[in-house]
Amino acid sequence: ARVLDEAAADNIGVTLSLDILRTKENYSYKKFFEELAKEWGGYTSLETYRTRYDNDSHPSFKGRVNRLVSCFDEFHEAFNTTENDYMYVAPEDRPRLY
Repeated sequence: ARVLDEAAADNIGVTLSLDILRTKENYSYKKFFEELAKEWGGYTSLETYRTRYDNDSHPSFKGRVNRLVSCFDEFHEAFNTTENDYMYVAPEDRPRLY
């Protein structure tokens, strides 16, 4: 529950970023999501993960990227996901908070 606020803020932030991206010429959802993954993704050792779990209100790196981006229709459009893909989430199960 303590990461819920941060996860919601991430969802709203990506939603707003996508709104801005749509105003640009030649925008690319694929590039946007790839850059987001580079920025927020990463490997964390078990010890670091435990320290973060106890002291950080943000979701884990994997959750912050994979679960977040799978909430967006634009992600599924960019990567042509199907029901057989690991990160596929049915449209009715994709939470949008803004």
